[in-house]
Amino acid sequence: GRRGKKTPGPVRGGAGRRRTRETDAGGHRRGKQTCEAGVRGRGMGVAARLAQRRLAAADARATDARQMRAREIDGNVAPGTEAAVAEDLCSLEAMFPTTYPSVVEMVYKEVAGCVMERAIEALLQIADDSHHSHEDSTYDYGHTPGGYASFEHYASSVQSEDDTPPPPPSPDPALALAVEHELALERELAELRVAKALLEETDSSLHQQLELVKQELEIAGKLLAATDQRAEECTLVKQELEIAGQLLLAAEARADEFARKYVSEFFLRKKLHNQLQEMLGNLRVYCRVRPPSAHELEQDVVGDKNGHTTVEVPNNETLLVSDKEDPKRPRRRYDYSKVYGPASTQEEVFSDTEPLMTSVLDGYNVCVFAYGQSGSGKTYTMEGTADSPGLALRAVDALFLGAEERRAQGYETELSIGLVEIYNETLGDLLADPTEDHSHKKLEILKDASLGMYVRDLHVVPVDSAARVRELVNKGNEHRRTAATGLNEHSSRSHMVVSIICRTTNAQSGESWVGKLSLVDLAGSERLCKSEVTGEVAKDSIAINQSLTSLGSVIAALANGEKHVPYRDSKLTYLLQDSLGGNSKTLMFVNVSPAQLNVKETLNSLAFANRAKSVALGKATRNQVRAPVEAKKK
Repeated sequence: GRRGKKTPGPVRGGAGRRRTRETDAGGHRRGKQTCEAGVRGRGMGVAARLAQRRLAAADARATDARQMRAREIDGNVAPGTEAAVAEDLCSLEAMFPTTYPSVVEMVYKEVAGCVMERAIEALLQIADDSHHSHEDSTYDYGHTPGGYASFEHYASSVQSEDDTPPPPPSPDPALALAVEHELALERELAELRVAKALLEETDSSLHQQLELVKQELEIAGKLLAATDQRAEECTLVKQELEIAGQLLLAAEARADEFARKYVSEFFLRKKLHNQLQEMLGNLRVYCRVRPPSAHELEQDVVGDKNGHTTVEVPNNETLLVSDKEDPKRPRRRYDYSKVYGPASTQEEVFSDTEPLMTSVLDGYNVCVFAYGQSGSGKTYTMEGTADSPGLALRAVDALFLGAEERRAQGYETELSIGLVEIYNETLGDLLADPTEDHSHKKLEILKDASLGMYVRDLHVVPVDSAARVRELVNKGNEHRRTAATGLNEHSSRSHMVVSIICRTTNAQSGESWVGKLSLVDLAGSERLCKSEVTGEVAKDSIAINQSLTSLGSVIAALANGEKHVPYRDSKLTYLLQDSLGGNSKTLMFVNVSPAQLNVKETLNSLAFANRAKSVALGKATRNQVRAPVEAKKK
């Protein structure tokens, strides 16, 4: 400053304020006092100005937040654009006029990252650091009175001129109020920051909860839709169940009606079946031709030079036999109820025999026996093998199946089995234990009013399954006598009769009846020159031929209608008396060989079958054991 003039100049202690210093003689004293007051009041003025800046910064932050919110809402100035940066810089330069614009711009962009609130806080921190640095260092006033280096030097010189000590500075009430207001604002700002953090945390938590609630609402909506769909489906199912219940009631009514019709039709069918069997003839003859063996094919003994085989089957009822050793004699023709060729199966053979099993369950006697020379396939037809069971085992299966079907109609059936062997006119029990002593038992053929012919003291074993019957039949075959001959390696040397007894009871009426199935596997007829046997085996052959001759005599007597029939000529014919000429339905299989070398035996067997098919047996009757209760009352 220059003396004698009033030179205005900026002073760092105040923003926008100027101090004038009088330099005339009368004002020298006054100018020194003014500088001293400036020295004493510098610290308080800077603090007041900082407080005012903080207040202005707080208002600016609020205004800036409102403006930024307005920009976001209106969309006029997007945050982060050049227009928004320019507005923020103008606002900061207005709030901090003493700070270089380049510093403001650097702090706003590089330090605060173009965030207004961070820039204000950074500039306030710079202002605070500047305030503290000025208080600690020597203040250099370039325009102090008298050219002194500082106001302190000036004050000491003034004090040396005038020993009167300067009065202590009086406190500024406005400054104290501003400082107190600044502190209160800082506390409020800290509280607001904490509240803001809490609000942000609460807002994030509420946002997450809102998302969870939205997801739960979506799931609940889907579940509700699914529940509605299931409810509709349940309604449809309920309607369908009601309709099904009505249909079930109608079906039950029809079932009762069908049951009544079935019972009546059942008895009518049985009656028609028995009548049909009587019309077909009580003694029927079936013929079966076995396939040629490998040995016969190698020896070329099946046909003649013209390509004609010894035995031909043109259809299922006709058999043609030619003897190439007697070419002048034409081929012979034989007609039977059924003829099975070499390619026939066990199933086909049994299919025509199965209807007779119904007659057994109805209380009739049925006899099936196989006749033919040794090695013609009788045992295979009757018993078969494990892989291809024969007629006997299939008949047992049919009996158990029919008994099970009738059980639903109120019929109870009990089955039992016995096996008899006739060897050299001696009866043998094939189910007896060979290790036990049976000398006290006398096997004897007797006649029963219901069962017909039977063997006394024979082991009769109750059976409850077809498997049990197979087990017993296999056991009987193990005890049966066999031997190797020139015609068959395992030739049966005895006759075997399998008797299956069926006792049936009607639980409602109390009626009861008994039926018997006799399955006879005859030993083969043979000539000693062909069988090439000697010794005991030759005696067996003679006994077999004698019993078969007796069977032929019985058949001839029955066919001729003679009054005396020689049943007692052999044990075989006596045991089969009711099957051949009594109350029975009889089926005979005649088995023949296709080979030319056996043509004589084939012709003899077919001649026997022709005599048998002409036998007219009497009408078979039912073996009724107990009449119905109503019939007894009458």
